[in-house]
Amino acid sequence: MRHELNLTRREMLHVGALSALGLSLPELFAARALGEQQPARASGRRRPAKSCILFFMEGGPSHIDTFDLKPEAPADYRGEFAPIATSVPGVAVCEHLPWLADQMHHVAQVRSVHHKVVDHNAGAYYCLTGDSPVKPGKLIIGPAQSNFPPFGSVLAKLRPADGSMPSFFHMAEMMSNNNFDLPGQRAGFLGGGYDPFVLGDVSTPDYRVPGIEYPNDVDQRRAERRFDLLRQLTRLDAHRHESADVLHGFQQQARNLLTSPAARAAFDLSQESRATRERYGLPDREDRSVEARKFGGLPHLGQCMLTARRLIEAGVRLVTVCTGR
Repeated sequence: MRHELNLTRREMLHVGALSALGLSLPELFAARALGEQQPARASGRRRPAKSCILFFMEGGPSHIDTFDLKPEAPADYRGEFAPIATSVPGVAVCEHLPWLADQMHHVAQVRSVHHKVVDHNAGAYYCLTGDSPVKPGKLIIGPAQSNFPPFGSVLAKLRPADGSMPSFFHMAEMMSNNNFDLPGQRAGFLGGGYDPFVLGDVSTPDYRVPGIEYPNDVDQRRAERRFDLLRQLTRLDAHRHESADVLHGFQQQARNLLTSPAARAAFDLSQESRATRERYGLPDREDRSVEARKFGGLPHLGQCMLTARRLIEAGVRLVTVCTGR
């Protein structure tokens, strides 16, 4: 008989959490397997998470303006906002986070995460992969095939999603800085077949998911014949280069998205009520020509978060939501 492993927050952090210090997936899977061989724990405990949304904002308000306002510190060191009580006795947050304050009993704060890397690109790599960006003679500041993979790529490799959906999505676009895409966003040594499916800006009025629509002159029957021909050619080419295997994997993902009603529904934000979309945050402008780094704001963020929730509900393992370019 199979039993679910119910890990407490403390046990999850002990096993390895999504932090700059790394997610130890082999240990987590080993612990879960061990739990399946032992009697189930007392009822009433929540089951372990099977999916994750990783919000990587690449900057944002300081800890003294959000979770650690230091109200008793001298004026030069404390935050400028007032603390408010939360649903956890003794834990306070910023006065501008009242909804979060009501939900703090669902939150596990980790205040021990730190590093000494004084480079944004390398720091992002550390956070997204858990691997130190400091290598002999160099600092990892850009993509490379030898880089460690991000958490989503590891999950796509070890625990792929069931059904038609890719295991790992990324929104809105790849993050970049100083003419480099930030390292740690692509699959690195796992190979391009485990790169995230990059969705782009889902909040634009004319948004279309890459690969989810048939061309105007191709109906489903014609598309199936093309896929059948592709399968035959793939079998004939027994000595494909790795890049061809990667391409085949992307083609299969695109086909799955094309032929899956569940996939189409996951991206259809019109199924959400206007009130829900507004609560997540509608774009405050249509002009996206000024990027966030140049004070263009993040008009995509709310609808990306809503889409992330819908993707998780559709069976995706991990979704990364970021600031994009």
